[in-house]
Amino acid sequence: GWVCAEAMAAGRPVVCLDLGGPSTIVTGNAGYKVPAHSHTEAVRTLADAMTLLARDPARRERLGQAARARVAQSFTWEHRTERLNELYADAAAGMAGAP
Repeated sequence: GWVCAEAMAAGRPVVCLDLGGPSTIVTGNAGYKVPAHSHTEAVRTLADAMTLLARDPARRERLGQAARARVAQSFTWEHRTERLNELYADAAAGMAGAP
């Protein structure tokens, strides 16, 4: 489930379907999220994105750097701890007013 984040941490842009976990991890500046409206369209669009990255090293590098930065900002233990603390604080605040 973490393969997209692992690739991004290694500075690789990700090409994935715009579904599930990858859709929440990958941003437009870190790779390509392909709509999955139909099988034919998804296969064609995945191939187009991979071809574009293969032919454009500068784009590949730029997206890879953005991917690495995204992981460093959003997927560290420190960030996850901060986010969990926020969620717990919100839940506790909501319970404080409960009967």
